[in-house]
Amino acid sequence: MVAIPPVTGELALRQGQEVTTLSGVLRNKALERGDIRKLFADTDLFGNVTGGSYVLREKFIKDNASARMQKEKFILLWH
Repeated sequence: MVAIPPVTGELALRQGQEVTTLSGVLRNKALERGDIRKLFADTDLFGNVTGGSYVLREKFIKDNASARMQKEKFILLWH
C-alpha cells in the first residue's frame, strides 16, 4: 500500500492503482468522469457516525453560532 495525497487519488487509480479513497468534490468529479465505481462508504459500514473529532474553542462557537458543520462522506473507489 502506498499513501498518496487525495488530490492525486483519481489519477493513480486510472493509472493502475487498485483502490483509493476520495471525498467531496474530488469524489464527485471522479465519479462523473466514469469508469470507476464506489465499493463502499464509511457510513455503509459504521452507520451515520463521525470518523473523527472536531475541536473548537468556545469563543469560535460563540462568534459563529449560525455556522453549520457539514460531515464529508469518504468512499472507496474501484477502477
